[in-house]
Amino acid sequence: MCVLEGQVNAVQDRILRRIEGETNFNYGQFLIEHTDIRRNVLVRAGAGTGKTYSMVSRIAFLCNNREEAVCNLVDDVAMVTFTNEAADNMKVRLKQAFMNYYLLTRKKRFFHKI
Repeated sequence: MCVLEGQVNAVQDRILRRIEGETNFNYGQFLIEHTDIRRNVLVRAGAGTGKTYSMVSRIAFLCNNREEAVCNLVDDVAMVTFTNEAADNMKVRLKQAFMNYYLLTRKKRFFHKI
């Protein structure tokens, strides 16, 4: 099964929903992460539900989008949280995600995002 840019057909949707029931995969997070790049996303959920993970994954998706990739995180992305600690946590996770992408691909564009 190949899912490109987060777009799934009916068969893939059924498969992903089945996988969600049998693994730790969260289809709701997948949908948030892969929402149309021209739309903003508001995530409201309780502590420990994966909001930070979803936000970092969303930004990675935006930066890797084939149509209109985000090139400048500072100018093009806004992430809002309630505490400085949470903001620092998101920065650390973003840096780690882009470091991992760089180590796996050796593509300089990921290194520049760090």
